[in-house]
Amino acid sequence: MKKKSIPELDRLIRQSTYLQGEISRTPTRDGKWIRREQLPHVLVLLLLSSEDRRFYEHHGVDFFRVLKILLTPRVSRTVYSGGSTLTQQLVKTIWGSCDRTIWHKIHEMAGAWIVESFLKKDEILELYVNCIMWSPNSVGLSSAVQVLFRKDVKELSPDDMILLVAGLPNPEALAEFIIQGKPNRRLLNRIQRLTSEAVTMGLFP
Repeated sequence: MKKKSIPELDRLIRQSTYLQGEISRTPTRDGKWIRREQLPHVLVLLLLSSEDRRFYEHHGVDFFRVLKILLTPRVSRTVYSGGSTLTQQLVKTIWGSCDRTIWHKIHEMAGAWIVESFLKKDEILELYVNCIMWSPNSVGLSSAVQVLFRKDVKELSPDDMILLVAGLPNPEALAEFIIQGKPNRRLLNRIQRLTSEAVTMGLFP
């Protein structure tokens, strides 16, 4: 089943309506690809902790997480950052739509199952970090790290990684926070929560 190549999927994703619109506004897409084995272990742990704790357990859709969100009081739901898995977020990038209707959600789930039927988990993770918008001016992790920190991915500190992951729901707010020093309450709350989790996981000395 796993016959679809990474370059082919990457081309499909980067040709999506959403990414074409973003890329056309910026000159900073350098196309540098980060392989799964090159990803810092701490960054992967933070990413999964924040976005998809059961990534290596589910098959594209985490029904356990969805049920947990539905049973959680609305005031506390922000802790779970929505019910979409990393695979579903990748499918959203491919389709280039932010539509939240029930029919779009069903199609998104179906797309996630399809992706998981022919790609391994590490391949999905590799596509995700290279194809989503980590900052408002770039596609992929490598470009965002250059724009935001003037570093290579291998030079990232744990604090840098916390900022990157905390900024995923709102890359514009992250860029304003890092480059302009403009505070954002939701971003600061996410940074604080991720920092606490990093300490709990022993990621800080």
